[in-house]
Amino acid sequence: MAVERYAANQHATAMRQKRGGDARFEPVEDQAVATESPEQLFEREVTIRTSRKIVWRQFHSEGMVNEYVLESVSADGKSMEFITRKIESLPTGFRARKVYRIVSQQEIVETFWLAPPGKDLELYAEARLNRE
Repeated sequence: MAVERYAANQHATAMRQKRGGDARFEPVEDQAVATESPEQLFEREVTIRTSRKIVWRQFHSEGMVNEYVLESVSADGKSMEFITRKIESLPTGFRARKVYRIVSQQEIVETFWLAPPGKDLELYAEARLNRE
């Protein structure tokens, strides 16, 4: 019995497709070289950690990874603003801001602002989240 179970597990392991095994990646155009040296990156990381800021790492189903830092909370506690510290899936220099605003106990408004390198932030998307 144990031999049969072992053989079945070996077969299942051999036939199992690894996560992302059929993923295909298109070639990426050359991206600009990072403008920060390793020393500057380390210094920024230490500054954020010692300042005790909240860091939020967001993973999207589309493959985007954004790292935000909590920039501000309104005096009434009904609005939070996050600014990107790093966007891994876009060329260097892109910035984003995400704001969550509590409208009522039943509704939250989420706004997302995006800016390409050297440009101002512009409203990209707004979502109204309603509890039923």
